[in-house]
Amino acid sequence: MSNLSIYQSAFNKQRNDKFILVFDLPKILKTQKSTFTRANNKVIPDAVQCSIYGTVIPTLAIPDVKVPYGGQVPKVSSYTRPSFENMTINFTIDNLFNNYWNIYRWLNSFNDAKKGLYNSPIPSKGFMPDYQTTITVYGRDEYNKNIMKFNFYHCFPVSLGGISYSDRNAGEMESSFQYAYHQYEAELLPGE
Repeated sequence: MSNLSIYQSAFNKQRNDKFILVFDLPKILKTQKSTFTRANNKVIPDAVQCSIYGTVIPTLAIPDVKVPYGGQVPKVSSYTRPSFENMTINFTIDNLFNNYWNIYRWLNSFNDAKKGLYNSPIPSKGFMPDYQTTITVYGRDEYNKNIMKFNFYHCFPVSLGGISYSDRNAGEMESSFQYAYHQYEAELLPGE
């Protein structure tokens, strides 16, 4: 039995945003950084934070392999991980659209909407380090303290969802984006 005292079930939610997503801008966007003014050719700030909702952590799988032997077919571990499916994140748009804008600029760097070209320089074969970053998702407890951390490595966006807006809806504006990544790892954070 654990000595950790929990005064409320972790499933008793008081807020919708029990997950926070944070990432540093990739190198290709850091050259466009602006901390003081909003401009169409700039991004704000160095790191982006979004309140996210829904299922955001992928299934981790290390498949088995059937090995015929002696008239039977036992299973053993393949010791390999297949590539992950792209991850879709639903997020709340901040009041100034900064989190939406930064993802838009990042995605636009792969194919500029006006020029129809890559942002310079064109990424070489293999990894695209200038266009990628690490995305971290923090799981929060009922007191809104970070208790779990998921790091997704070599991330880059592949789509940005639309925005549904209505004056009749009192809720916050939401959108989604999808990103590809190479690997992820989970980490327990120390309790306070």
